[in-house]
Amino acid sequence: MSYIPTLSRTRVQAWIEEGRVTVNGAATRRPADRLTIGDVVELAFPETPPLPTPPAQEMPLDVLYEDAHLLALNKPPGLLVHPTPKERADTLW
Repeated sequence: MSYIPTLSRTRVQAWIEEGRVTVNGAATRRPADRLTIGDVVELAFPETPPLPTPPAQEMPLDVLYEDAHLLALNKPPGLLVHPTPKERADTLW
């Protein structure tokens, strides 16, 4: 498994206690259980609902260059490139 920067020990402990983690095919519910060399650990990630796509908005864009593969814009300061959890509208995305 690769590093996931937003994954905390508290969240993983909760998943263990919920029975989302198996060791050698058997569910474990104790975060303090010890592993040994060769143990196979599997985690069933909970499904996360997709964020709703914000509606398209009309806005003037200063297009510097455009072809089939590339678009270069002169983006005004303060205009977000993509939505964030707090700002879902008024972005280029």
